[in-house]
Order: sequence, then C-alpha cells, then structure tokens
Amino acid sequence: MKILIVSNVDDFRLNMLTKAIRTVGEVGVMYKYDPISLVQYKADIVITDLLKVPHDTIFKLADLDKFGPFIDLTEYKEPSKKTEYECDMVYLGDIKEFPAIIELYRKGHNLRYYFSTPSGLACYGGNIPMSFSFDLYHNAKVSPIPAGDQGFRELDIVLAEGNPVKESKDFERDIQAALKGRRLPSKYSKKKILASMTNFDIASQIMVDVGKYKLSNTIKEKKECLLS
Repeated sequence: MKILIVSNVDDFRLNMLTKAIRTVGEVGVMYKYDPISLVQYKADIVITDLLKVPHDTIFKLADLDKFGPFIDLTEYKEPSKKTEYECDMVYLGDIKEFPAIIELYRKGHNLRYYFSTPSGLACYGGNIPMSFSFDLYHNAKVSPIPAGDQGFRELDIVLAEGNPVKESKDFERDIQAALKGRRLPSKYSKKKILASMTNFDIASQIMVDVGKYKLSNTIKEKKECLLS
C-alpha cells in the first residue's frame, strides 16, 4: 500500500498520522504538486489540501478537523515519579506566546519550560524528545494550557496523569488552587484517549472514509500491538 501526502502546509497532525500509516505501508510526501510525479509514484491513496488532484481515492486535509485532537501513540510511554522533574509548573512550547505564565513565573512560582529555541530565562530546561513530556507532566503540580490550545496539549497531560489548567479569566486563581492539590475537571480521561483518540484511531478512520476497510483494521491491529 502506497499513500502520498500532497501538501506544503506544516501541520503537526500530518507528522503524527504519518507515523501510524507507515506501520502498514509506504508514505511519500510531495511538498509541491507535480502531476508527472503523482502518476509515477502510483499511490493507492492521496491525502491533500489541494482542491483538484486527479486521483480516484482522495482524503481532503480539511476533513481532519472533524476528528478533533488526538495523541501520538508512537511517542507515548507510561509516566513515572522522578524527583528531578518535580516543580510547581511545567510548560512545553514557546513561552513568549504565553504571557500569563511568564507573569506567574515573575511572581515567584517554580516554572520549568522546554522548547527547541534556547532562552536566557533560568526556568528554561532545553529541548526534549516528545516521549519525555509524559514524565514532565506527571511530576509537575500543574501543567498550564494557553487559551487557544485545541486540545492536543491537554490530551498529553491527562494521559500523563498530570494536572491541566487552561487559561481563563480565573487563570491565576485556578493555578493557585491546583498548586494546593486541587485537580480541575477535564472532559478527557486516560482510558478514553487510549481507546479512541490516538493517531492510529484517526488513521484507521481515514481509511474507512476512503473505503479501505481492510487497511483500517490492520492499523487498529498495529495499535493494539503497541498497547500490549
């Protein structure tokens, strides 16, 4: 089975899906559409954000939105207690895009943040592999989430058995309560996430949408192998 992704959009969801799809077939990526290369590749399925691509079996990237957030199961590992990761708050991402958490840090909270771009702030912990994030979330008292987050970060935190607190008008009050041991409610659960909200579940559903039912079942089987 050969799947071709035709898109020049940098979408992290595609990277996650590609990992799942590669367990059952070959995945090619075409950043600039070339009709000759499309024919030569002989793809069974094309995943694209372009309006007109001459192929019989196409999944439109815009339809990814209907699935909502999901996690990368290939990066997941069961979290564990590690004293070296203990802190008040942990954040994975660009702290400059989250002014509210910078303000909390300036007020004296023990924050650690990790991102690919180095920072001069004392709370910067470096760049870490995604698989490390689960231990980090697990050992922090609080894992703040920006207001604009679409749910992907919250899924990772819940899966790590962490304590997610989303930015709101009562953000600082919620943070203070969480630091004292309160766990704010989440609409997600670890059981639900592993059951139906992984990159393998979404890849499997995409195959159903394009009529590849056998391939969909094979992806589900690969997922169960990872969880076993």
